[in-house]
Amino acid sequence: MIQVTPYANTYPIQIPQSEYDQFVQKKERGWSVCQSQQEFLCKLHYLRAGYLNGKIGDSAFREKEIKLILNWWNSNLF
Repeated sequence: MIQVTPYANTYPIQIPQSEYDQFVQKKERGWSVCQSQQEFLCKLHYLRAGYLNGKIGDSAFREKEIKLILNWWNSNLF
């Protein structure tokens, strides 16, 4: 299980590894477009983990993070 809300003190959200992998590889309508809260949290977790591990640079990270969050906010799914 992967905890996609690492700072949650109560009610953390955990996703099975297989579902997590499916969500982060999903690219329908673009990688930054999410169909569910779980998909959004998995992709945000994946992006931030990649940044912390040095797999993505500052400018690319900021661009992708902003795009992911703004697409989620604009989707009215929450």
